[in-house]
Amino acid sequence: NTSPRTSTNLMLWATIFGDRTLVDVVPSAVSPIAMLGTYCITAAHVRSRVVALGASVVVMTVPAAVLMLRSSYVDVTVMAAFVAAAHYSLRPDLRPRDAWMAALGIGLACGTKANQIAFGAVLFSILVVRMIALAVREKRGRHLVHPLGGLLLVLALAAPDYVRSYLDHDNPVWPMRIDSERLGLHLPGPYDIQDMQWPLDQMLHEMYDVPSQGQDYADTRRHAYGYGLTYLGLPLVFLALVTLVFGLP
Repeated sequence: NTSPRTSTNLMLWATIFGDRTLVDVVPSAVSPIAMLGTYCITAAHVRSRVVALGASVVVMTVPAAVLMLRSSYVDVTVMAAFVAAAHYSLRPDLRPRDAWMAALGIGLACGTKANQIAFGAVLFSILVVRMIALAVREKRGRHLVHPLGGLLLVLALAAPDYVRSYLDHDNPVWPMRIDSERLGLHLPGPYDIQDMQWPLDQMLHEMYDVPSQGQDYADTRRHAYGYGLTYLGLPLVFLALVTLVFGLP
């Protein structure tokens, strides 16, 4: 397909000087970035460094991540780039140079998987607001140059793939088809994005049902404990809300 290829191009460097033996080395190579980024984000918000270290280990040892370490899937690279971007965008002591590092992560993520356009836009919006606040607080208008330069960096890394898809297929997010009467948007493609919007009962079945035979995908292995977010993330979010509401330590 003609999905964004930034991470896929990284895999070319693992094979260009030899054979395909190391084609799946890229996920393993970028996994320390995901772990370090997770540690930094967690350490900035919890007192215990042990907890931060544990979070950084868990993020790469859940079944979905471990299975993808031995594949040429791009999801680990997407996670590493996004976590790095989140760290630099959200760090408490934001510095102008952080805008460039955040933009680098956002650009790599958006250039690797199309759904990162939405997540990257949220991170970049937060970054811009924080840089404006920093410029006002320090009375330095030149700080605003950094997010502008960061935007150009994001476009340089991510835009070529989407421009190519638009020129070839009249759809920047090919092969997904998008039809929205409300937005007046009609982008052709073989796969209808509306098919991904499942009803609630089907979604719960996908997330919580027991492992099923014949669905051993290379990444999450459908129903086989790959959806760690549903089993771990949602309970932790509930616990965090409780501690926030009741002011618990």
